[in-house]
Amino acid sequence: MFSFFKKSSKKEEVPVWASFFTEEEYAKFISELEGYFKRKKLDIQIADGVIHILNEAYKNNSYGIQNLAQTCGHFTSKEYGKQIESHFDGLFRSLKFMQELEKDKSDFEKIKQYLGVKIYPTAFAHQSNKSVSISKKITDKLYAVLVFDLPETINNVTQEEANKWGIDHEELFRIGKKNTRHKYPNSVTKQEANGLDLFSISTEHLFSTSIILDLETRPDLVGSKGCLIGCPTRHLTVIYRIENMEVTTAISMMIPANYSIFNQGPGSLTDELIWYYDGVFEVQPYVFSGGKIEFTPTESFVQMLNLMQ
Repeated sequence: MFSFFKKSSKKEEVPVWASFFTEEEYAKFISELEGYFKRKKLDIQIADGVIHILNEAYKNNSYGIQNLAQTCGHFTSKEYGKQIESHFDGLFRSLKFMQELEKDKSDFEKIKQYLGVKIYPTAFAHQSNKSVSISKKITDKLYAVLVFDLPETINNVTQEEANKWGIDHEELFRIGKKNTRHKYPNSVTKQEANGLDLFSISTEHLFSTSIILDLETRPDLVGSKGCLIGCPTRHLTVIYRIENMEVTTAISMMIPANYSIFNQGPGSLTDELIWYYDGVFEVQPYVFSGGKIEFTPTESFVQMLNLMQ
């Protein structure tokens, strides 16, 4: 059963990346992690929300654990072990798959079926060594990254791997987007709230936000003045078509929801409110505190509003 996140009332600090845990929950989470790897006879080190496997056979393997921790945070502590086991058993199975795949990585015709495009938060893109990955900046907090979408795991495609294929990055992104679109056909749901139509894409898979990369071909989601986008987690995208001044009501609804879902997780992406117009993504700054919104739109957004008045 899901439980609400709660802040620790203990004096001992829980790391910022796990601030949704109480001290007891965090200790239980770490204990279950250590127990899992001890049973696997693997030595680990945990630092800044990343687990490093120290054994020689896995020395190049590090895994972010914040999303796993957020997932566990939705369950009682008795369920942590089960969640951790399921997560890492899948990762280890994927490593075996990758070892087999290495034989074919230089053969583009064999490998291209696994290409995909996934949207990551900037912090993760940097953690995954953005300098050697193939990515496109969407906003200051979001990057579209070319990946290998494999059974039970997703790995970034490196510059070195792509260079062996001799295919330009734009074409690789085109193939990756096509594969992702075909493999994960997103179902758009129209929901009415306060008299407005909001469009949501809510999925179990990790590619729901990739739909924002196809907005130039989605007139059903983009109005004459563009659209507002919220991507609080990798499982949820919310879009509002902009046609008139009712956009101000949409802003007052989307900001609190976006902020809350982003901070709850799991799979947090960004709390940004994004305006998409004529192929450009532009973040609309705000501060949300104490239930109050301080909205400071960009000059171009204000000009758009003035034209509609």
